[in-house]
Amino acid sequence: MATQIETVNSHEYVKRPYFIVFLTLGLLTILELNIGFISEIAGEGANVEGYINLALITLALLKVYLVAAFFMGIKYQENPKVVYGVMFGIPMFIALPVVMIPALGTIVYLCGI
Repeated sequence: MATQIETVNSHEYVKRPYFIVFLTLGLLTILELNIGFISEIAGEGANVEGYINLALITLALLKVYLVAAFFMGIKYQENPKVVYGVMFGIPMFIALPVVMIPALGTIVYLCGI
């Protein structure tokens, strides 16, 4: 009695939008470079440094995501959430205390505690 073995082609072709991601990264870089001029446009009395920093950090994280997802191929992994968790979770776990400790010290100082 002969048994038939079915072969499964597990290597499917996935069209990856490298050129579109490359153009998006270029546009985001141009946007980041121009965000620095907002404080000059707003004037000397405007307090926009916090918003500028938030915008730059957001754009940088978006660029990190695009590079990791498409050029490093994480988007096409079996379980990308685990990889993203390790890739973003560990640096955030290290960075948050470094940022928060001086900020808490400033708050304590300003409150006079």
